[in-house]
Amino acid sequence: QQFHRALVIRRAALGDDHPMLGRSLNSLGTLYEATGDLAAAEQAYRDGLAVFERALGEHGLVGANLVNLANLLERTGRADEAATLATRALEILDRTVAIDHPWIVNAEAALGRAELRRGHLDAAGRWLDRAAPRCGDDPALCGTITAARARLSARTGVGDWAALARTARAALLRAGPLAAGDLHDLDAWLATASPSRSRPG
Repeated sequence: QQFHRALVIRRAALGDDHPMLGRSLNSLGTLYEATGDLAAAEQAYRDGLAVFERALGEHGLVGANLVNLANLLERTGRADEAATLATRALEILDRTVAIDHPWIVNAEAALGRAELRRGHLDAAGRWLDRAAPRCGDDPALCGTITAARARLSARTGVGDWAALARTARAALLRAGPLAAGDLHDLDAWLATASPSRSRPG
């Protein structure tokens, strides 16, 4: 409620086309996603994206918001749209930020996750392998990449998916509340493992 009041005040003060309103909507989407309200998160991300596009045109913040929306769509099973948005994000970010910027790594990871969800395992592996060494000291980003690599390992039978999953879980726990959704998804996936199923799908 407090965040909503702040958003109303900011909208009244700045109007509907100010980048700070876009930032607030994006932050609201992140908050909703962390608390499990994925429909509200999607709407906030889409509203924030519209503000950024009106206010800034082709800009790194547009790319970053597209990545957030792509990750949410991937989580909710809409992998084709997620891949489209992540690809668009990468195109924008390649033109607007430095090659080693964390937003680019986020976009590569988002595209890898979407391709994995689509069953395009070779493409998923390429994007995840590209992103993994560049996640830096961001436990949320490193954890989500490693969780996707665990799923890929389980699908292909290459590598130690269980070790990757343990590493991912530890990173997501370090990341705290904002990684709660990814941690929940990882735990749900791990729950499908059993002694008779050495590789969960």
